[in-house]
Amino acid sequence: VDKLHQGMRTMEAKARRLSDIIQSMFKLMPEETFSDHLDRADVPLADLLDDIYEDAAPFAEERHQKLIIEPHAGELPIINVDREKIRDAAQNLMGNAIKFTPEGGEIRLRTTMFADERVAITVIDEGPGIPAADLKNVFNPFYSTSDVMKHSSGSIGETKHGMGLGLAVARHFAEMHGGEITVESSPQGSEFTI
Repeated sequence: VDKLHQGMRTMEAKARRLSDIIQSMFKLMPEETFSDHLDRADVPLADLLDDIYEDAAPFAEERHQKLIIEPHAGELPIINVDREKIRDAAQNLMGNAIKFTPEGGEIRLRTTMFADERVAITVIDEGPGIPAADLKNVFNPFYSTSDVMKHSSGSIGETKHGMGLGLAVARHFAEMHGGEITVESSPQGSEFTI
């Protein structure tokens, strides 16, 4: 019976992983598909940050990590975005931050407001950083850094590494909104900003 339960858990984990891969691929389909449709609405940034935090919290708790929201001082604005696409993009960044930050470490979610009414969401981890040679490629579909297994300190779900689609999806969704995604990295950690 134990072997049967273990086998079923393994199959379930593989089915979830395949479903995640398929969903990520659909999100990257060419512009004539639904993936490039924005369902814009006025969204309180504070509510969006709460959603992002709640999505990541169970995984961070499992690794005894501390999630810290660092909103901009003062009242947070209402932004006109596709809530689910921005949430998906941030979930990808948070998932990577949790995966690469050591057990017991901190992950920060920071917002910045600019005079021209742009808003930035930054995820800051305490991982080992991304090698300089890999930085230019991290947003390319199916790209994983050369030593992802060596530096990944934990897992989200059942695996330490993914298919290299999360950052590509995040970039796609940021660009759909007329924005961009950037990365800064050092041996003390990485900062991804939408």
